[in-house]
Amino acid sequence: MKRFFITGAIALLTISNSTVVSLADGLTVVDNNMRIEDIAPRYQYISSARSNISINSSGVSTISCSALGVSGVTKIEITAYLQQYKGGRWVKIASWSGSGTNNCLVSKTKSVTKGYSYRVSAKIKVYKGTQSEGITVNSNTAKY
Repeated sequence: MKRFFITGAIALLTISNSTVVSLADGLTVVDNNMRIEDIAPRYQYISSARSNISINSSGVSTISCSALGVSGVTKIEITAYLQQYKGGRWVKIASWSGSGTNNCLVSKTKSVTKGYSYRVSAKIKVYKGTQSEGITVNSNTAKY
């Protein structure tokens, strides 16, 4: 009887933890290069979304943001914001946009100022007919 009670309690805790995890609905900000499959909730139209930044020794940043839609996606839009960490907050210093049908890539370079940290925040919107969903993907942080 004692063993049955302990087994039942463990099963109940497992179910409770699963419920807590499922309450994460509405999450729309992803850091760095996570696959959409790695986070909850699952997206209907977005297969993958990535954002990355690197800065070379001359102070030239290279940003790359990409998104891939599931089958049947009709349009993908990406707006990439290069941000500088200044005064305790992220400040937009440049932006670029791109679009595609089932996939999209925005890749650009820009010189940056020494002594700051930088990141790219990609706002991605994916359409399937008249339906759409969006996600924001923040890159790694690069210092120069």
